Amino acid sequence: MRRLLPAVLALAVVASACAPGIGLQSAWQPGGQAAAPFANVLVVGVSQSFERRRFFEQAAVAELAAAGVGATASTARMTTKDPLDRDTITALVRALGSDAVLVTRIVNQDVAVRQEAGRELLKQGNPANATIESYDPNAYTLYRYDYRMEAEPAQLIVDREAAVRAELFDAGTGAVAYVIDARVRLDETESRSFGADVAMLDRAGRALAARLLRDRVVARP
Repeated sequence: MRRLLPAVLALAVVASACAPGIGLQSAWQPGGQAAAPFANVLVVGVSQSFERRRFFEQAAVAELAAAGVGATASTARMTTKDPLDRDTITALVRALGSDAVLVTRIVNQDVAVRQEAGRELLKQGNPANATIESYDPNAYTLYRYDYRMEAEPAQLIVDREAAVRAELFDAGTGAVAYVIDARVRLDETESRSFGADVAMLDRAGRALAARLLRDRVVARP
């Protein structure tokens, strides 16, 4: 059990926000299928922010629990003062009787900012340099000049994409049984959204859990 999650101590922590496009690649690791499917998973999101961890873990747990898989978020059993290290995770595994631990971290994030010109809009009303004599009010509407063109202000568009890695550890051996690499992307609207972080974490958590279920890495006991 002391060998459980030796990589946790070395995990890089990267803050991020991302969302709707998600590309997943997954693979069994050597010997990983021997103990599968796992039925009682401890879900760990690696981040300096306890709230970011909590949002991700809750999303993954909800997806797994809906399929009847036993799943527990580490943040449900920890406080903001508890260190996220091997000893803490090992103690949680023992207390919960978990047979697997899902450790997920963001390994890279690309952010690009570009400027997009505003649209030109047709506005009703006389142009500033026009007078009432500029057109015949009795003439056909097509020939009236009581309009003006206005341009919306330019806006900055933020495009974001993050690389996420999820590793499912066999609690019995401490070895990585299954790995998922994901690319998570934000669209323009979500990139500007106040809740972009939450949307990305929720979507990533559910997508990773769904892949584990699809490949029967985890299953109902």
